[in-house]
Amino acid sequence: MLTRLIGSDADMEFTSDLLDAVQKIEAAFPAPEYAVVFSDSQDEDEDDTLLLARRYNGVLISMVYITMDEIDAFEDEAHDWIADIAADLARTQDTIDEIEIDED
Repeated sequence: MLTRLIGSDADMEFTSDLLDAVQKIEAAFPAPEYAVVFSDSQDEDEDDTLLLARRYNGVLISMVYITMDEIDAFEDEAHDWIADIAADLARTQDTIDEIEIDED
């Protein structure tokens, strides 16, 4: 995992749960086609979030947002959240493919 931190975030420490989640998602959706971004909530009312982006024609497009609370709940239930993301991405790709065919 490559991490670039600026300013006060440079002192931020990552939990083992976060690192495990990032490793799982990066293993399933590897670079350079995908990128994983972590958003650390600065507000108590917001959740820490992982964003999975996919590269289309050299541009990273946000595809899936999942909060750490959601991941923790899925992990507690032994639910395969990676498979859910893969299914969501497959449905999205099918839609993109249909649009591209219609444009031709």
